[in-house]
Amino acid sequence: MMATTQAIHGNVSDTSFSQSGYDLEVYDNGHFYGIHLSALLCILISFLCAVTVTIASFTKRKTNFFTWSKSDRFVVYIAICDSLFNIAHSLDHTHVLVTKSHVKPKQLCAFYGFILSEFLSAQIFMINLVAINAFCLMFFNKDIPFGKWDHRLLIWTFGAPLLASIVAVSLNQFGPNTVFCFMDAIRGKLMNTVYLTIPLLIVFSVNLVLYGLTYWRLKVGATKFKGSRMSSRTRRVARNMILFLLAFFVQYWAAALFGAYQLFTDDIPTVIYYFLTTFTNIGGFLNGLVYIVIRRRFLHRDKSGEKTSVDRLNRSGDASPSAMRHIKIKKQEGDIVKSKDNILSPESSSTIHQHEEV
Repeated sequence: MMATTQAIHGNVSDTSFSQSGYDLEVYDNGHFYGIHLSALLCILISFLCAVTVTIASFTKRKTNFFTWSKSDRFVVYIAICDSLFNIAHSLDHTHVLVTKSHVKPKQLCAFYGFILSEFLSAQIFMINLVAINAFCLMFFNKDIPFGKWDHRLLIWTFGAPLLASIVAVSLNQFGPNTVFCFMDAIRGKLMNTVYLTIPLLIVFSVNLVLYGLTYWRLKVGATKFKGSRMSSRTRRVARNMILFLLAFFVQYWAAALFGAYQLFTDDIPTVIYYFLTTFTNIGGFLNGLVYIVIRRRFLHRDKSGEKTSVDRLNRSGDASPSAMRHIKIKKQEGDIVKSKDNILSPESSSTIHQHEEV
């Protein structure tokens, strides 16, 4: 085993003969309480926001969840991920804070690590799809279909991390990383690099590029689409999705920085631990801000008279294709009636332009 070092209690300790994270001391460096208390505070705020957003999203809703706009569904999916992530992570940090030692038994620590791995990765995968969808909307005017009951989205965002986490469990990769339970500080170093650090850096970079291109298209290319009713909806959806990307960057920049440090050294500055345990744990709060902004935009359009008949089916006004599939707008009365026609299809595009903006 290659000799490595790690800063513990302010000293650099040799970890050459350590067999697992349990052979290392809990990370202190004079900031034990600061790191864990700040993490728990952020987790509490995040959890309360996530629960509030979930309840608010379903309040007074009378339509099927899968007919909601993508933005509305993304908010709920991310809030659920945040809630479960926060519950497991709060128990983890509380255990370490109270006992001042690693979580035991090791099976419990592995369980916490499994939950963190699953829902952390699910969020990262989901936001990557958001970035790709926004990019395709703006550059190709194509809204990526997620399938019936969002099965394509859910299989990718939750199924892929589940398989990877099961592999990690079978290889005994989960354990204490000296701060909390995730990939074991000794046994799980390679898995942490291959499964999380490198993918996170790649996804972070790809999302940044897609965000930049999408933002440019929204701002610089807006004049090209001026007057187009369909493009108005497209730009609205893209603007909403950009909010999720911004929240992603705020939440995971510290994790990306932490991962980049780990590629070169184990002696990571304490301030980066603070950044990691603070920003990574405020996902529910950031998602709550996204929810508020989307709702305010929708209400603003409602007050200004820009809200259409289709918008009434969606709180964000994104005009979900699955909701629109069963409606069309009568030319004279403007009533909503059931139909088997998909008004997003080329055959019915003229109907859209004759009546209302979707």
